[in-house]
Amino acid sequence: MTVPDTWAERQLQEALRTPFATPVTAYLTDVYICSCCAVGVIHHDARPAERELFLDGQRIRTSDIRSVSRDGHYWVIHTASQSRYVLVTFHADGGKKSFIDFLMILSNGFYSTPGRLH
Repeated sequence: MTVPDTWAERQLQEALRTPFATPVTAYLTDVYICSCCAVGVIHHDARPAERELFLDGQRIRTSDIRSVSRDGHYWVIHTASQSRYVLVTFHADGGKKSFIDFLMILSNGFYSTPGRLH
C-alpha cells in the first residue's frame, strides 16, 4: 500500500473508504462551479463503458447540476446526465466560494441548459 503524498490524495482515499447512501458515479477533486456545472479532476469513474471513458486524473466538466445533497461529510452533486459525483476537494483559488455561490443560485432556481438549440 502506498502512502498518499498530498492532502488531496489523502482526502480522496478517505472518500473512497466512505460508504454512501446511494451509488456514486465518480469522485471529483480540485472542483469549482462554472455555468451551473462542476469542473474538476475525476477519479474512479464507475460508468466508463456507458459513455466516453474518463480516465483517472482527467479534468472534466459535468452536465448541469440538478441538485446538491449532503452525505456524511461530503457534498454530492446530481447532474442532468443522472450522474452522482462526490466533491472531495475544491480548487484552491475560489472553488469553495463558487460552490457556495452556486448553492444560492440553486435555491432561487435557474434555467438549465437546453438539450438542443433551434
